[in-house]
Amino acid sequence: MNQVKTERTDLPVGKQLDPEWISFRAPFDEKGPLDERVREGARKMLQAAIDAEVEDFLAQHGNRRDERVGGLS
Repeated sequence: MNQVKTERTDLPVGKQLDPEWISFRAPFDEKGPLDERVREGARKMLQAAIDAEVEDFLAQHGNRRDERVGGLS
């Protein structure tokens, strides 16, 4: 799975950030072990849901195979 990460450019270059805002935001930017476990659990749940959808689709449409290429038509 590919992940795309983009840089945020909300702040013009050269503009100073408010130190109070930085100290408020800092705890939210740090990711701890619990965050990683939650993220991994969510990823597994989404993958299981996608796999179930694919299995259901193939079960319903598996008889529509194209003989030339072996895929669904």
